[in-house]
Amino acid sequence: MIRKNKKKIDRKTRKVLTMYKMHHPKADIDRLYVKRKGGGRGLLQIEATYKAEIINIAEYLNTKYTLTIKHLLFQVLKAIKLT
Repeated sequence: MIRKNKKKIDRKTRKVLTMYKMHHPKADIDRLYVKRKGGGRGLLQIEATYKAEIINIAEYLNTKYTLTIKHLLFQVLKAIKLT
């Protein structure tokens, strides 16, 4: 379901660009997503951005979770030594 929504957003973006004459209907779609330095338009693909954000969130949660566990372990060890 999420995959369909991402594709719909990409399609709608291209449609709006075509409606406002920012992109020719018969022009290469892939060129929209090529970086500007490479001769493209430099748009970000929704699917690629989505994947990158999911990875970033997972790494953040993994780091945050690990730090929390380390902090709890430190507190437990500290409590054991004080007793």
